[in-house]
Amino acid sequence: MTHKKLSLLAVLVAFLAIQSSFAATINIGAVGSSTSTGYYVKEDGSFSLTGRIRVGTFSKTQAELQSIIDAWGANKGPSLSNWTTLNGFFTEVGLGGLTGGAVSGWSFNASTGAVAGTSGSVDTTVVPANAQLYVWASTISTFTSSDFKTDGTTQWALVTDAVDWLAPSTGTKSLNLQLIDPAGVLIGTDMSSASSNNVKMVATIPEPNTGALIMLGALSLAILRNRRKV
Repeated sequence: MTHKKLSLLAVLVAFLAIQSSFAATINIGAVGSSTSTGYYVKEDGSFSLTGRIRVGTFSKTQAELQSIIDAWGANKGPSLSNWTTLNGFFTEVGLGGLTGGAVSGWSFNASTGAVAGTSGSVDTTVVPANAQLYVWASTISTFTSSDFKTDGTTQWALVTDAVDWLAPSTGTKSLNLQLIDPAGVLIGTDMSSASSNNVKMVATIPEPNTGALIMLGALSLAILRNRRKV
């Protein structure tokens, strides 16, 4: 009897292992390659010819993310600190394995600034049905301290749509900027009313250097002395 129980247990374990190998998967596409789908553009309106988009979900709600970003004040541009904070809640699609196949087309085209592609076989344990999807665009592809420049060249945007950009239970979900409105732009600027569905990235506001602060202080002192003489 014990031998039969062990045999049945072995069969059950094998069955569960086979079932797990057939876990449900979905496909997630993202595009920014035409005036109809929109582009992710830089602050000056030009195309980003470097960097990439990252597609995925957050463990925080959109409202919670917006609260975190709003706490940064006026400077919502990219920095290692800001990136580390947000990335801690982010699950990225398209990294291989259960996250889905890698998508080379999610790197900005070096000539046109376009991005387009689909990550196939994204496991629903990674991105469950109705999970809200986000596109995180940036002019850099790696995220170390040396990548984040304060001269305005490093820029990013974070967008979503709380109604349409929800993961399906089966099939494919395509993410483009046609349905994005200002409420869906957590970082950046919605340009749909001005330039065909584009989203504009933002750069870090440079901090004044020591020399500039010294000059400003000297100028203020000179003005103060002149007022006293009058």
